[in-house]
Amino acid sequence: MAQLELRRHVGLYEQNQRMLKEHQDNLEGMNAMLQKQSVTDDVTGFNNTRFLYQYLDQYMSSTSAGVEKLTLVFFDMDNFKQVVDDFGHMHGSKVLKEVAEVVHTHLDNADRIVRYGGDEFIVILPGQSGEKALSKVEAIKEAIGSTVYLQKEKINLEVTASFGLATFPDDARDKKQLLMAADQCLFQSKKRGKNKISIWRLLSK
Repeated sequence: MAQLELRRHVGLYEQNQRMLKEHQDNLEGMNAMLQKQSVTDDVTGFNNTRFLYQYLDQYMSSTSAGVEKLTLVFFDMDNFKQVVDDFGHMHGSKVLKEVAEVVHTHLDNADRIVRYGGDEFIVILPGQSGEKALSKVEAIKEAIGSTVYLQKEKINLEVTASFGLATFPDDARDKKQLLMAADQCLFQSKKRGKNKISIWRLLSK
């Protein structure tokens, strides 16, 4: 009787341990899902500004940050208000999603695309600067301009974008300076007539 009682207690203990493990696995899965959602943009399905700030903080505080360069690319859509006025907000959001997908096809595994807000995006190019970064952005600019959007809706829309590039640590010492430099370059591209690329090292001369 004592052995039967012992086996029963052992069985209950093992059952409880299995249930506890399943519960912990479920919690870890939910936490991972919530963490992913917290850094994911609802419109495009790519990264949001929370991810951007976390990424830059971690990158710039790492031991390799003084050696590894990082280029930040600000871009936004030209005359996008007209797209929304003509086709509505839902179609406008669809265009933003399709643009982000086009850009993503031209990025390497370590690169990231972030929807910054409205029709503004940021591309993070770690370990890249100079001609390498510029060449990639030129390819992205060409891809955006040569793609036809909202084809399923039979709208067949064409759009362009303007770009601004700044590189850490060459052009900025911290996150705030880097964002401001890239943003000023974007403003310069708009001022030059849109569908342009401006680089901080040329702008600041």
